Amino acid sequence: MSCIYYGNQEGLTYNKREHVFPASLGCKTMLPKGWVSDQANELFSPMEEILTRRSSISTERALFGPGKRGSLAPQKAAQSDVCVGVDEKGDCVLSYMALGNPYNISHFCRGAKQYRICLAVKDMPDAATKFISALNNFDEHTKYVTLTSKDISPSEVLVGYHKGKYYIASHPSQKDSYHIEKEIKVFLSYSDAVLNAKNMREEQTHVKMGFQLQETPKTSRMCAKILLNATAYLYGKEFAERPEFDEVRAWILHGNHSEKFCRLPSAVEEAEVLHKIVPEKSHWCQFGMIQNQFVGVLCLYGFWQWAIPLARFDEPPIHEVNAFICDWKNQKDYKLLDYILERQGLGAKI
Repeated sequence: MSCIYYGNQEGLTYNKREHVFPASLGCKTMLPKGWVSDQANELFSPMEEILTRRSSISTERALFGPGKRGSLAPQKAAQSDVCVGVDEKGDCVLSYMALGNPYNISHFCRGAKQYRICLAVKDMPDAATKFISALNNFDEHTKYVTLTSKDISPSEVLVGYHKGKYYIASHPSQKDSYHIEKEIKVFLSYSDAVLNAKNMREEQTHVKMGFQLQETPKTSRMCAKILLNATAYLYGKEFAERPEFDEVRAWILHGNHSEKFCRLPSAVEEAEVLHKIVPEKSHWCQFGMIQNQFVGVLCLYGFWQWAIPLARFDEPPIHEVNAFICDWKNQKDYKLLDYILERQGLGAKI
């Protein structure tokens, strides 16, 4: 048994299976057990989070889905990272987006003269109790996320809690001026009076949100990993393990050879043949030879595209173009020929 990434290294285990595309993007098809090690899976997990939550495609995922582990259920909808937004009253709030809708998290804002409280609608009716309890659990060893926004007044600081994480947000010029533990302690000392005051909001308002998207080498490494997974699925494990793929393997695992493989996403060409026939918003990748180079093209949400040369061969090992299509909205995956046959009423999904 060997891993298509780590080869025959000692100590590898194979308790889990790997999806061709990440399950968080809606892929249902998995590689056979024993093709990708648990150790490779562990390495890929944080890179997958960067791709799906912080890269260019994160907005599409928060707008359209799918949610956790590819679920289409609204209660499992994908959520963007928490960020600073501005509500319809012009006040700064801590919010996230799910299925195209903004949601405020429970937080307080300390201004120059008063506190302003915003409670998460989804935590009602006992959002206040949950928020106070979470703040009481904060101590000097608790980790937190720091956010900055020029929309926040230099005299204001926001502190919030959502899904096990604490947040503090301020104007960039005041980033190191506020201490979250101190802010929480002072707020808690006034909490009874503040929560009974009229400056507590429970309604959900319209929010203008500003996302900070990141395109890092880890995003490109994850895209190359998806392409090598699909290569193994379409052409076989032995083909993906050939030494010609060693450099792209080193790029995926260690970030080596960035000059060859690191790519920024681009908008898919409207003239792209596969783009014209696949389901709307679907994910797909296709492969072919350009002279002696084996090239993979990955497209996510039918818009963002990465073209990566995966290997160079002395003699072209394949002569036909092949593709993998993830129709996540209908929870179906296809090889190219199977998809064409189904469109003609002659085939079935994978």
